[in-house]
Amino acid sequence: MGALIGTTAGKIIAGVAGVALLAAGLLFWLLLNEREAHGATQEKLKASEAVVRQNAIDRALSARLVDQLRNQVAMSEANAAPVRIEIIRERPTSTCGPAVGIAVDGVWRLHESNGGPAAGRQPTPAVRAPDAGTARGN
Repeated sequence: MGALIGTTAGKIIAGVAGVALLAAGLLFWLLLNEREAHGATQEKLKASEAVVRQNAIDRALSARLVDQLRNQVAMSEANAAPVRIEIIRERPTSTCGPAVGIAVDGVWRLHESNGGPAAGRQPTPAVRAPDAGTARGN
């Protein structure tokens, strides 16, 4: 009977050791998967943080550009006001010729006063440029 107990105890110990080894392997596999999932989560977190940083940079740049454009519009409005008043004060006619002439001359003056080249199409170098005093070369 003692031999029977010894072999049964050995089998039980071997079974318990096998189950413990299987449990250790399973735990190792779960830990490895968890580490990989954690690494993927960290990568996603870094990518999200980069997107947030870029968004903040883009918003700051956009705000600065909007302010610059707002200032340019205000400056253009201030420069165009005298031309607008000239057009409004032009005597009424049955055609729009005089008002359009004032408007075109005003656009030329405003564009040249901003330091840019004359507005509209530029003549080719072989063509003589119009006189500087008028918009239409008359």
